[in-house]
Amino acid sequence: MKRIALLALIFCFATGTALAARQPEATFTPRCDGSQIDIHVSVRHGRVRCAELWEAHFLSPNQRRDRFENVMQMQPQDGDFHLSVSLPEYEYKKFYVRLVFDRPADATLRSQTFTADASSLLTPNATPEGDMLYGDISRTGVPFSKDPHVIRFGGRYLMYYSIPPRPDDKASGWNIGIAESRDLRAWEKVGELTPAEGLEYESRGLCAPCALVRNGEVHLFYQTYGGGRSDAICHAVSSDGLTFRRNPTNPIFSPKGEGWTCGRAIDAEVCEFRGRYYLYFATRDTDYRRQQLGVATAPAGTDFSRDAWTQAADTTILFPLLPWEKNCIEAPSICIRGGRMYMFYAGAYNNEPQQVGVAVSRDGIHFQRLSDKPFLANGPAGSWNESESGHPHIFTDRDGKTYLFYQGNRTHGKNWFLSQRRVVWKRGKPKLAK
Repeated sequence: MKRIALLALIFCFATGTALAARQPEATFTPRCDGSQIDIHVSVRHGRVRCAELWEAHFLSPNQRRDRFENVMQMQPQDGDFHLSVSLPEYEYKKFYVRLVFDRPADATLRSQTFTADASSLLTPNATPEGDMLYGDISRTGVPFSKDPHVIRFGGRYLMYYSIPPRPDDKASGWNIGIAESRDLRAWEKVGELTPAEGLEYESRGLCAPCALVRNGEVHLFYQTYGGGRSDAICHAVSSDGLTFRRNPTNPIFSPKGEGWTCGRAIDAEVCEFRGRYYLYFATRDTDYRRQQLGVATAPAGTDFSRDAWTQAADTTILFPLLPWEKNCIEAPSICIRGGRMYMFYAGAYNNEPQQVGVAVSRDGIHFQRLSDKPFLANGPAGSWNESESGHPHIFTDRDGKTYLFYQGNRTHGKNWFLSQRRVVWKRGKPKLAK
């Protein structure tokens, strides 16, 4: 995957001292909604006879040979107008706008060429509907963030999420990014959790975080990555939410049982319910084909070490059944309301599309779906989440308001954004706020 770039330079064909008093002027305001870049052009003291939008393609980051392509030409009317282009999926690109003015006061200004700086648009902060949008560009140069989990800690919100290997260092593996916010909308990256030196079990990567605040500390549950059937759940603790101490008994959990699990555990979700901690996880069946959920429990005073967990069911507690779930249920996330557990989960593998469902339980083990339709579906064609709306996390704030965080993209996984939707509750059932 390669980066998108728009350079901030304005090339003009006359010096400032030679310009007429009412020379043509044009300014750019680039915007991005995660699926396309829209360049608003505002013109003063002149009429644009022709506007052209050109793409410059780079073959690779190290082969900076431009290949120009005219992607749009229009005859705009007087006043402001827009030029739009879809976000690229594969290549570095620059976008040049060439304006041809109709009879400018200074004949040397008949043609002007502009490029606009939109590097900040690599991480747009809102969808077209105004919902939050976040993408971490630190690893690949394009937005790539998955598996969100949010807590409130230390007077701010912290979001933990998965980030991919660096393109120039595949051995870096999947890691965990950390961002903070004051309002659940604008996020700034503040840290990373990477494999600890000398720990073989997580040396190939770690990801899919779940965070829990208890007694002034952040307990982070995460999975190892790259081990296939041997991937398992690990635990670490932090006093500041940024630097973590590993549990010496890691990995703390992997499932056992004949005929239903291959022994793998990923996508941990840990919550307290009726005096016990419940650890939900996703696992593959023995054929490594179907993804399904299991559960383990630990007593209230646990230190979350390996010996504290008891597998609470010797079979799956939720498996794909509905057509839209296909062969996968994963990424469980729990909200407790009115003595019930509401589990938001991902159905189908990534980009099939993956979508979000909800199931409810009174005992934390037996779950019943609330609907045979997705609670949150992928977006329509052309939208930022066309390929999926998946891997949910339901976050309850101090005021009782709930927010559904999730991942999405429109490129079949070539980039990934994180977003959230407010969830309201009516007669014991969740609904997406309008």
